[in-house]
Amino acid sequence: MEQAPQHLLYVVFGLILAPFIILAQWMLQYAYKMKKLSKSIPTVPGLFFLGSVFDFISATPWDLMTMWHEKYGPIYCFGLIGRTCVSVADPAILKVMLQTKHSSFKKDLPFTYKPFLPILGKGIVTADGKEWMRQRTRVSKVLRIDILDEIPSITLKAVQRLFKVIDSLPPDLEGGKVVEIAELFRH
Repeated sequence: MEQAPQHLLYVVFGLILAPFIILAQWMLQYAYKMKKLSKSIPTVPGLFFLGSVFDFISATPWDLMTMWHEKYGPIYCFGLIGRTCVSVADPAILKVMLQTKHSSFKKDLPFTYKPFLPILGKGIVTADGKEWMRQRTRVSKVLRIDILDEIPSITLKAVQRLFKVIDSLPPDLEGGKVVEIAELFRH
C-alpha cells in the first residue's frame, strides 16, 4: 500500500480543522460583542451562543420581553442563537434611532420578520437601508404627527389665559361694552 504524501495529509488536516477555527472565531466575536454591548445597555443573562433560547421556548415571547422591560428598563439586549438582539420600548429612543441613527441599526429580516412577511409585505415596516429611507421620505409629512401632538396643550394654555381675563372682568359690565381679547390669542 502506497503512503499519501505528507503535504496531502496537511491539506486534509487543514480542511478538517478550518470549520472549527472559523466557528471558534465567530463565537469569540459574538462573546466580545455581547460583553462590549453589556457595558452600555442592560443585558439579559443567557447561555453562551444559545443566549436566551430556552426562555423563549418556555414562555410567550411578548410576555417574556415585557417582563424583561419591567426588569431591565426601556432598552436591553439579549442573545439568541448567536445573534445579538436589542429591544426598545421607549418612543423617545425609537425616535432617535429612526430619525438620526437609522443607518446604525439593521432590521433582522431573515430571522425576526420572516414569519410576518406574508402579512407585512414589502412596505416601510420591513424595508431596510436605502429602501427604508426612500419609503420614509415619501411619507415624512404624514410622520410629522409629533408636531400635531403639541397643538392641544398650546390651545389649552391659550384658553386658560382667556378664562383668567374673562373671570377678572367686573360682573356689572354693560351689555354693549367691547372687551379686547384678540391680543390674548397671539401669546
